[in-house]
Amino acid sequence: MTQALIVGGGIGGLTTALWFHRVGVAVTVFEAVPEVKPLGVGINLLPHSTKVLHQLGLQNRLEATAILTRELRYHSKDGKTIWVEPRGRFAGYQTPQYSIHRGRLQMLLLDAVKNTIGAQQVLTDHRFVGCEQSETCGVVAHFARSQAGEEQVSVRGDVLIGADGLHSAVRALFYPHEGLPQFSGQMLWRGAVETEPFLGGDTIVMMGTNDLKAVIYPISQESAVRGRSLVNWVAERRIGKDNPRAKESWNKQGHKADFVSYFHHWRFSWIDVPKLFTETDEVVEFPMVDRDPVAQWSTNAVRAPVVKCTPVSRKPNSKRSLKHTSAWPDSIVRQSTADAAVGYQVAIQNGLNFADTQLAIGDSAQETVSLVHLSTSNRSVVVLHVYLAG
Repeated sequence: MTQALIVGGGIGGLTTALWFHRVGVAVTVFEAVPEVKPLGVGINLLPHSTKVLHQLGLQNRLEATAILTRELRYHSKDGKTIWVEPRGRFAGYQTPQYSIHRGRLQMLLLDAVKNTIGAQQVLTDHRFVGCEQSETCGVVAHFARSQAGEEQVSVRGDVLIGADGLHSAVRALFYPHEGLPQFSGQMLWRGAVETEPFLGGDTIVMMGTNDLKAVIYPISQESAVRGRSLVNWVAERRIGKDNPRAKESWNKQGHKADFVSYFHHWRFSWIDVPKLFTETDEVVEFPMVDRDPVAQWSTNAVRAPVVKCTPVSRKPNSKRSLKHTSAWPDSIVRQSTADAAVGYQVAIQNGLNFADTQLAIGDSAQETVSLVHLSTSNRSVVVLHVYLAG
C-alpha cells in the first residue's frame, strides 16, 4: 500500500489525509506544535469545497456548528446598498456555503481523521527539518521533537506532501533564498464577538473601499439556536507597503487603537460597526501578504518525488491572482466557477481515482491558492487548490 506523509495538521493537511484514506492510501500527518488548538476566527466554505466535505461524511457535523450562508451584501462606507446576491443553496447550488470558525473547522477535521484513520496516525510535536529521496526507498523525512530535547525522528514514505502553511518548511527546503512574503500594504484586524443577530443572522456584509473596509458575518450555529449571533469581523486599512509591522501570524495580538477610530461614523440602523470592534475581547492582526509562484512545484528526479504544497495569499478579485501562470505545470487544468474568475480542477492520470477530489476553503478577507503536484513512476495527480474570497 502506498504510504503518504503529510507535513502539517491544518485544514488542508487534514482534508488531504481523509481523502487519501478514502482512496486506499495509507497516511500519517505530522504537526509541528505539541498540541493542536482552535486558532483563528471566521472563514467561508464555498459550495465546491462543501461538496467534498459532504462526500467525506461531514455534513451533519458542519451544520451543527456552521451558519448556512444565505446572502452576500456589498455596502458603501455610509451604509448604502450596492449589490446583494444569494449564496450556496440559495443561489441554486446543490451544496451550501458555510460560514464557520476556522478553529472549529480544524478541530472537526482533526476529530474525523482520528476517528476514521486512527489517532496514532496524527503525530504532534514533529517539526519537519528535511528529507532525502532515492530510487529504492521513496522519501525519508526527518522531524525534530521539541518535547524530547530536539530528538530527531526519521520516517519513510512513498510520497511527502507539504501542507505546512505560508511559511512552509517543505517549500523552504527547495527554495531557501525565497525570503519573506510580499506585503500588499493592507493590514487586517480580526475578531469575533457574540451579539444580536443582524440581517437575518445568515448574511455576509462587505462595506467600504480598498483603503478602508469592513467584512462582517455570523459563524456559529450554536449561538444561533440561542437567539444570538457569534459575529466574525474583519477591519482592513491601507497602511503602506513599507510599514515594518507587516509580519504575518495566525495569532498576533492586535490593538484597537490602530483601527477603531477610522470607523467611528460606521453606525447604521442594522449594525453598529465600531461597537462590534470595541466589544470584542481578543483582536488579532494579520497583514495581507503575497507569494509568487515558484518555477518548479515538484521534482521528477526520483521515482517517488516529494510533493510541495505552497500557499499564495492574494487580495480578493485581484488580477494578480492570475500572474505568472506560465510557471505552473502544463498538466494543470483550470476552469471558471460561478464564484470567481479563477477556478480549479483535479487532473487524473494513470492510476489513483480521485474523481471529484476537490478542495477550496475561502476567506472573505483574502484568497489563497495552493498547488499540489504528486508524481510517481506510474501515476500523476495534479491538484490546484483555490481558496476563494467569499
